[in-house]
Amino acid sequence: MQFDLEILEFQKIRQSVSDKAKTKEGKDHAHAMVPFSDEATIRTHIHETEEATVYHKHNEQPSFGGIRAIRPSVRRAE
Repeated sequence: MQFDLEILEFQKIRQSVSDKAKTKEGKDHAHAMVPFSDEATIRTHIHETEEATVYHKHNEQPSFGGIRAIRPSVRRAE
């Protein structure tokens, strides 16, 4: 399945996700996103999104204010 990323305005989605990211790695990951193309993966992610929506509806939203990049620490530990 091919997507026309312009028609989907996917760059706007990437930018929106990136704007919410708290770390450089998160922002980089957001800008690298591409749409899923196989049905099984799409269904899995829809299910995960539905689960997260139910969780957030019944619980407080988690705070990511203190999040920081851990990649340098992981590299040192290796």
